Amino acid sequence: MKLLITFCMVLCSFVLHAQHYHQLTGENKLWSVYVKPQSMVGTSPWETNYYRFNGDTTINNMSYYRFQFSRDSLNNWYTSKYIREDSTKKVFQWDYLRGEQLLYNFNANVNDTFVNIDSRISVVSAVDSVFILSSYRKRIHLDYTRIQGSDTIVSTHNYWIEGISSIYDPLDILKPVWGEVLLCYYENDTLKWTNPDYNNCYISHSPSTNIQELSANIIRYFPNPVTTFFIAEVDNAENTPMEIYSETGKKMFSKTIVQNEHIDVSDYSNGVYFVKFISNNEVVRYGKIIKQ
Repeated sequence: MKLLITFCMVLCSFVLHAQHYHQLTGENKLWSVYVKPQSMVGTSPWETNYYRFNGDTTINNMSYYRFQFSRDSLNNWYTSKYIREDSTKKVFQWDYLRGEQLLYNFNANVNDTFVNIDSRISVVSAVDSVFILSSYRKRIHLDYTRIQGSDTIVSTHNYWIEGISSIYDPLDILKPVWGEVLLCYYENDTLKWTNPDYNNCYISHSPSTNIQELSANIIRYFPNPVTTFFIAEVDNAENTPMEIYSETGKKMFSKTIVQNEHIDVSDYSNGVYFVKFISNNEVVRYGKIIKQ
């Protein structure tokens, strides 16, 4: 009888825990984002921007948080958008140019489709959860396409984490065209999430040949951790060599990536492996994958 009661208590606790929703909005949050300025001039540096909610306002009889950013520091903050979140787990953004648009829907299901303001079509490909510190959070995987004239061109893969945002930036509507990458997420001044592809919450580069090449040659690989295979993507018509090394420095794999490739690692032992992408005999992207 005691065992049954204990089981029921654990089950009830799990159910209640699973029902807890982590809101995206709130003044206790801070994001750091690695970003390429919208000017594509070769002398533009890469930098880390910070985002936060600070204060609120009323627009069309609805309450919005002021969404602010600070460029490469935590000193000077500017309001860029207005964000609200409703009881159906939908998040909206408002600006003077376009009015209100749907930014996130954390109630989304597989095969749900969204059309963003730049005509991107995103389709939910999977819904799962990820354990972050002491709780599980819903994770929504999306495949993006871009409409250009009468053609539909596959763009990229993204995912949203409940209460944290897109892996590119909190304003997912900005998209990864400029190279935005979410580095870290803080809540109540506590680091809650870090990007597994980066080791820092702050990155800044002066203009250099490598960074100019990287801006024109945006590289991604996912999922990570990986069990059987991962996808390597290069947003450039040029061929980009990729190499995989073990922790001991042994070269495990070498291949030239043409736009996107499926990389099979099912025979690899579990552990950490290092990935590097090369352009003009120089490393333009270096990261790690975790094989499980």
